Amino acid sequence: ISAIAREVQADEELVALINKKYSIKCTTGLSINSLVDFPADDPIEIIKHIIVGSEGTLAFVSQVTFNTVVEHPHKRSAFILFPDMHQGGQATAALRRTMIDDECCVDAVEIFDRKA
Repeated sequence: ISAIAREVQADEELVALINKKYSIKCTTGLSINSLVDFPADDPIEIIKHIIVGSEGTLAFVSQVTFNTVVEHPHKRSAFILFPDMHQGGQATAALRRTMIDDECCVDAVEIFDRKA
């Protein structure tokens, strides 16, 4: 998808034609305007929008690659209660500033208020 989007976006005449055709409401067929509406390096957004309104089109994903965080050998989690959100926020900021071997030692922090 990224290669196709780059090719389309490089052709000024084609971009102008697509923009003209899709300036009117179009509710059927593939929304190929997503090839010019989104950056070529954002294929997920292109795919999400290209099949919207494409009645009768069957779309499936045959392969997916997830880019995830590093699988560290040592992990910890904690449930800590604070008297208020301000103090919880201060603790969160302090955790993010904590460095071990020049790397932040906290990958994620989730804060809940009492209503949650």
